[in-house]
Amino acid sequence: MWTADDIAITLRHDLTEDPVVTAEIKTPDGTIWVMADLSITDNVMTLRQVHIHGHDVGSGGYGARQLRWLAQAVMEAIDVNLTIVEGASRTTGANPGRRPGPIRFQRKTVAPPGGDGRAEPSEGRDVPSQTPHEFAQGPDGAEPPD
Repeated sequence: MWTADDIAITLRHDLTEDPVVTAEIKTPDGTIWVMADLSITDNVMTLRQVHIHGHDVGSGGYGARQLRWLAQAVMEAIDVNLTIVEGASRTTGANPGRRPGPIRFQRKTVAPPGGDGRAEPSEGRDVPSQTPHEFAQGPDGAEPPD
């Protein structure tokens, strides 16, 4: 399984406008691009009308396991406990025109308040809401490097 340290998320503000976000995500298995209408409320990240493109990942090279690992790593990186992914209608591949059902990813662990480095189950954690662009900024508020 991957952690937040295993991935790099870069928001591409030049490619879309609010509320749609385009992110380049570098993982150990390759780079993918994700485009979605993103919202983060009450510790839940919701991605609607999701499109995913494998930049240097071949067809079928990024399966369900990698998507689960990616979801866990992203939730750790931006500190949310639940992600709901609502895909857009397929434009290519199997069953074009079909819209997949929503997928829910529950974060397995979260760092405790006060941070001693040990994780605890995610239930009951209350984290303030974030705007979609806050999670990609570093601790000093600067955009991450490309």
